[in-house]
Amino acid sequence: MPSTATKQVDFVTQDSNMDSIKNSIDKVLNIYGKVWPLHTVNACNPLVGFEDRSFVEALKQSKPLLRHHLEDSLFLFKDLYRRQQFSWNNVVEAIDQYPFKNGVLDQSLSIATKTFTYQAALSQELKTFLTEEMSENIILEGVFKQTFDKEAIIPLKLLSTSQSCWVDEQLVKWLATYWDNGQAVWKMPRSSNTSFYDAWQNIIQYDSQAPKELQIFLKKTTITLGLNLLQPLNRLEKLLQALSVPHNNYEWIINEECQSLPGWVGYLKYQQEASPEYGNAIYDYLTVRLLYTVAIKQSGFYQNANPPSTEINKTFTQRLQWISQGNPDFVYSFQHSPQQWQGYFNTVTLLDCVAILIRALEVHQQTPLLQALTNAYTSSLSVEASLLPKAQAVFCIDVRSEPYRRILESVAAIETYGFAGFFGLAIEGKHYGDLESLPLCPILLSPSYSVQESVASNMPSPLLSRAVRKASLYRQQWIYAFKKIRRDLFATFGYVEALGVIHGLTMVRDSFVGSWFGKAYEAIKAALQSKMGTTYTTQPCNQHSSDVQLSIDLTSEEKAGLVASIIPLMGLRFPLAPFVIITGHAAQTKNNPYKSSLDCGACGANGGGYNASVLCQWLNEADVRSKLKESLEIPDRTYFIAAEHNTTTQDVIFLNESVIRPQDHSVWQSIKESFQEASRLYQHQLISKPNVLHHQSHHHGGNMSAYDWSQTRPEWGLSQNQAFIIGQRDWTKTLNLEGRCFLHSYDWTKDEDESILSLIMSAPMVVGAWINLQYLFSTLDQQRFGSGKKYTHNVVSLLGVYQGNRSDLQVGLPYESLFSNDGTPYHLPQRLLVCIEAPKERVQRIIDKTPSVKRLVENGWINLHVLDPMAIG
Repeated sequence: MPSTATKQVDFVTQDSNMDSIKNSIDKVLNIYGKVWPLHTVNACNPLVGFEDRSFVEALKQSKPLLRHHLEDSLFLFKDLYRRQQFSWNNVVEAIDQYPFKNGVLDQSLSIATKTFTYQAALSQELKTFLTEEMSENIILEGVFKQTFDKEAIIPLKLLSTSQSCWVDEQLVKWLATYWDNGQAVWKMPRSSNTSFYDAWQNIIQYDSQAPKELQIFLKKTTITLGLNLLQPLNRLEKLLQALSVPHNNYEWIINEECQSLPGWVGYLKYQQEASPEYGNAIYDYLTVRLLYTVAIKQSGFYQNANPPSTEINKTFTQRLQWISQGNPDFVYSFQHSPQQWQGYFNTVTLLDCVAILIRALEVHQQTPLLQALTNAYTSSLSVEASLLPKAQAVFCIDVRSEPYRRILESVAAIETYGFAGFFGLAIEGKHYGDLESLPLCPILLSPSYSVQESVASNMPSPLLSRAVRKASLYRQQWIYAFKKIRRDLFATFGYVEALGVIHGLTMVRDSFVGSWFGKAYEAIKAALQSKMGTTYTTQPCNQHSSDVQLSIDLTSEEKAGLVASIIPLMGLRFPLAPFVIITGHAAQTKNNPYKSSLDCGACGANGGGYNASVLCQWLNEADVRSKLKESLEIPDRTYFIAAEHNTTTQDVIFLNESVIRPQDHSVWQSIKESFQEASRLYQHQLISKPNVLHHQSHHHGGNMSAYDWSQTRPEWGLSQNQAFIIGQRDWTKTLNLEGRCFLHSYDWTKDEDESILSLIMSAPMVVGAWINLQYLFSTLDQQRFGSGKKYTHNVVSLLGVYQGNRSDLQVGLPYESLFSNDGTPYHLPQRLLVCIEAPKERVQRIIDKTPSVKRLVENGWINLHVLDPMAIG
């Protein structure tokens, strides 16, 4: 980061000056993770801009830039230590493994007749902190006051704290209005022709919350600098010059302005990458902020506001107490020569302590798992392959699928496989009757094909077909009409008079019988969806507009080409079983803004049943199978059945049973009953599991909280995720992995060119690491990287949530997804353990040639272990 000194420097030439501004913005923006809208919440490493540094250095270097408070998580680890989630021996091992440079811990201090090493001080500090209650130490407090107190260093600021907060309030108001996604009735104009800056300029004169004097100066500044006639970068250049910002401080000031509202900055970054027409969104945000700043300085608005806080940091006081508590030798050294210990405090920081305790937790939690995996793999080498199963089921690699797979395998002779839940289809899909398409693929990919769902023309009854089509159309029209009337300023009272009774009855239903009603509704919907039949029309994205009805499908050759590249990746064992069930997953919740965070991350935070249905339709087409005969032999007797696993209720619904011929119904019925039995056993298992959500709601076949509009925690999602396992299912099926592991099928003997493993490591594994890191940092710092408690949330513009009436956009996971009701951490903050069954040389080659994977592995963002079949065998 550039120096924060206020010394003025000469500005460079205009062209290079604008290049400097652009480069500074790009560099600052790189350290912020993207924030997705609520309908498609995706996980991302909050420190994604620091992945080119080691995990430890990233924690330290990100603090002044992102202003997190990860040090506060020390008390979380203290609680975990008391709950025996790790031991003191684990801490000692973590200290020994910690990557201190140049023998830092071997440094020593000789005070009077005593000699102390940094390692002894660190061990004493952590042991005292973890095991003892702290008491006030007046002597050390006095020593601290005399020795370490220094005036806080205030970075270069353009506004006081109060002034900056007022600007934040204004920006939050206008950003929410401009980027509204359907919540507001009266919207600011938004299009590629009307940028955020233009829309704000047109309406700011009518803002009653801005003092008239300030409005005058806003207008005066705009005219004086001729901002409306300039391009976005030129505007920023003029404003920075008007504020006399030195050229070498551009990056610092831009980061200060972005750090004021990091959630909105993350959302604008998402919009810039998702929609090229909004490519200047960040420029406009900075322009409006700086324009407010210039006007405030010229008008004297909030002139008497309090200056930035200069409160003295008490860190040294706390750490002196931790080290000296109950240890006379350390107390003696501090009392006689406390200044000599300042070097230790500057070298071994609290963030080092946090990283050490993270590693201690990993040692305790992951070492037994790794040993169990190694033993299971060694034992599996002598086991012969099983006979042809009656069915093969492909599930998403999601950790919530692992317990279901294990139970299903125990119920019937069904083989299960793990594959990324979008099933290799990089598509955007539109459900029948919906107005917009949704991206149904991982965030690392862009949709290549657009799919339109429609009711199959070969339904048993043409009359039923027409009824379904009309019902879907009328439903969308009624929903649109009700929303418009309810939000219209003049129709509100009439709406309440006319339809208030209906909404009152709905409220009574949801409050008293909503769970039973919801379960019955979902059951009827699933039955109709399976029997009525749907068809999917697919085209490349660049050959249509998203609002045009698709009519021309891909050819059989094109479908066969896509299928031929997908099926080998699944690791399916040939010959194929009579039934191959492709199973996506989705969550069932009510009144939950964070619903999409519980859906399938591989499907763009949507349900995976759509992708499964598209793939199964192609695989069941005779023409596609005939084109595949040379590369992929699919028996005529094999059906591909699409399914969707409800991770909240644990029910599995089947989406295309209509393809099964009558003579095979009895066999299929037995398989279907096996799934139903697995669901029942899983539901029973959840009831008896410690920390299970809402014991009373798991009864009579399912988690009824899925339909309860008062539940803030309908399910745990991917909480407690711990490991990512890449290998054959044969050696993990004997282990109870407790729903904490991603399971991706992979057979190294069928991957001679290493392309399959390269794809798994560069896409699903990276996404799994980001999911893990989002959970980790949301747990460690709820204020900066989480989103707080749900009962204080307010949905804003249908794209995010605020805390309370107005705040920055919340960026991470809510408290209820990470902590139990008593405040106990349910998710254990640890980095992902990645275990790969493959030759070490193969894994190393892929790491070396894949930068994104190399950063994660070599910089310690994940813990990698390879089960080398060549060495173990």
